[in-house]
Amino acid sequence: LDVSGSMNGLIDSAKLKLWEIVNELARLKPTPDLRVALYSYGHDTYTPQSGWVRKEVDLTADLDEVYKALNGLRTNGGTELV
Repeated sequence: LDVSGSMNGLIDSAKLKLWEIVNELARLKPTPDLRVALYSYGHDTYTPQSGWVRKEVDLTADLDEVYKALNGLRTNGGTELV
């Protein structure tokens, strides 16, 4: 998820859309073995060594954990360097 300043006013819609996709995948039949990871980019504190990207949540089947992390992300007025 882009958390740079260019997402001001758009980040909530992006979070909703991402979560809609996760829910759609979870409802498939037969039920998939769904694992989701969450990465963010565009925050000024992310380092060049990490490619200006941060892993928020590693691949997991715990969708509650992903949802909590996703909703905790905020824009920071950073620069999109990815």
